[in-house]
Amino acid sequence: MKSKLAFIAAAACLLAVQSCKKNEPLKTEQNSPNLRTSALTGAFNSYTITNSGSTKAIEVGGTLNQGQKMDNSRLLQQWAPAATPDRWQEWNIIDLGTGYYRIQSLFSGQTLSVPGGFTTQGLTLEQYPWLAGTAQQWQITLVSGSNYKIINRATGLAITNEGGSTTNGTAITQRTYVNNATQWWKINLLARDSYRDEVITNFFKRTSGSTAFDGVFSVPLTYGANNGKVMWPTNDTYWNNINANGSTNCLGGENQPIALRCSNLIQPAQSGGNWNWSPGSTVNITSTSNGNQFFPFLSGTQWTWPSGGIEIGSHAYIYADEGSGLTNTSAGIYDINMGSLPTYTVTRLSTPAMSGQTAIRYMRGMIKHTDAGVNYVYVYGNGSGWGSGDVYVARFLQSSPTTWTFWNGSSWAASPTTAAGAAILTGLPWGGFWVAKVNNKFVIASMDFGFGCDIAQRDVYTRFSSDPKSGWSAQKKVYSLPDYKQGHSPTFYAPAIHPQFSSNSEMVF
Repeated sequence: MKSKLAFIAAAACLLAVQSCKKNEPLKTEQNSPNLRTSALTGAFNSYTITNSGSTKAIEVGGTLNQGQKMDNSRLLQQWAPAATPDRWQEWNIIDLGTGYYRIQSLFSGQTLSVPGGFTTQGLTLEQYPWLAGTAQQWQITLVSGSNYKIINRATGLAITNEGGSTTNGTAITQRTYVNNATQWWKINLLARDSYRDEVITNFFKRTSGSTAFDGVFSVPLTYGANNGKVMWPTNDTYWNNINANGSTNCLGGENQPIALRCSNLIQPAQSGGNWNWSPGSTVNITSTSNGNQFFPFLSGTQWTWPSGGIEIGSHAYIYADEGSGLTNTSAGIYDINMGSLPTYTVTRLSTPAMSGQTAIRYMRGMIKHTDAGVNYVYVYGNGSGWGSGDVYVARFLQSSPTTWTFWNGSSWAASPTTAAGAAILTGLPWGGFWVAKVNNKFVIASMDFGFGCDIAQRDVYTRFSSDPKSGWSAQKKVYSLPDYKQGHSPTFYAPAIHPQFSSNSEMVF
């Protein structure tokens, strides 16, 4: 199973595959390759594209640890292909159904493009965010044997190894097609691999209202005027804090204080089968009790941090930690009543067995599941300490969100326990995990501890099961975070899965 990954706190959205086998030898297609048919449907494969004359691969240029290989307008070059290709040499080739293809970098999620659509001979090609323009669309045609020509739709010019060079770093350009090895390309099929989704990543590059937030998850909605929309509750939030040059001030103190301890956003429903990822189209909503801060605070606490939720009828039920400083002192279930849309009324429910303890934080996902004909919501949590890798599960009736029972290792009990055997899994990586149901499978996605800069191991993992509390597959590494800024790797933690954006064997994370 392949998974589509989104790292919200780091404002990056990634795609990963469960079946990733990076040590498999490369295979060269002898005729039309098995190209992917659309962005989220049909066959999916990853490729390198190598020049038939130089045998070198098209890659994204730039210095890795400065984050340049993620940049808009970064120029393309050729380089000797690695035995295990790096993702800046890997490409998705996506059939647009028009006789043309989008060629997408797995590393950055951006698209192979002609700058400005200019017809200049010898112009170096670049990567750029997908705009669906003809300068980003390519005709891929078999010339002979395993050689392909790749022609831009806007310019009619062919992808070219400039000057027929065999040197690493030579520019990849466009020129009139002359039918020789400088313009012949091998499309080398790889094992399916993970990739970053640049379109969804840009959804979190917000410039007004909630401009950044420390943790966010999504709740698909079906009620009333919200049918088909998506709710995005957030934790600590910066508000209208983007400077004129697009930057923001440093975290902490008076330079960049946290404006709100929580907020909430509503994303439009699909139109024509497509999601709207324009940041300006997803707006902040307010609650009757707390305005833009949306969730009220329990008396004696300084914050409410929502994490995990589900819609039932006209209500969305959201789990939230509550506390002061960096210490959680309680937890609550918050009922968002949508019965009087566009008004949202938020009430903290009384759930004594769950909210009266802090040993287990049920902040790792909610799933609707029918067991023996009874409709439940399963709620997943971790042991005490933010980074605990022990997984616990509780559940409540969909008809009674205040009455919880807790799995103790052998039965459903009236109170939670961390006694030996109660955890359904132990020893997950410390960077957090999330549990969701995708394609009728229960999925746990987890990540290495990343609450700090320059942490070397930055991997993402998945497990699968047909049962909500047992039978989990072995942990499988599916991705390594590629992000760098100014020579350093950033902080990352708190993953979330977003099943409503999934299709076939892909999963948004």
